[in-house]
Amino acid sequence: MRRLTAVLAVILSAAVVRAAQNPKEAPKADRNFTSVNIEYKGAKVWTPSTFIVKKGETVAITLINQTPSGRHGFAIEGFEDQGVKVEVGAEEPVTVRFKAVKSGLHRVYCQLHP
Repeated sequence: MRRLTAVLAVILSAAVVRAAQNPKEAPKADRNFTSVNIEYKGAKVWTPSTFIVKKGETVAITLINQTPSGRHGFAIEGFEDQGVKVEVGAEEPVTVRFKAVKSGLHRVYCQLHP
């Protein structure tokens, strides 16, 4: 089991690095984050579950779903209409990019399981 966990960690790390090095991606963001969806005792959470951004910053968040139960939603309150409302499959990292329309601490939630 430990070996399988180590192999999965290496694969996920390689996927994140590969996504970050993709030359077809949008220009570099002012703020780059990674959020991982984990499951603990039946509860599924994105960690970190809040982000601090400044108005006008270009933000990129790479999302990694490590839960065994399938697809999960990721949205940030107040930024849904800017495309920060996606579904992330297991083992399929996704990067969301947006321009912050307001400064502050912003909460993450799953729009599929509110």
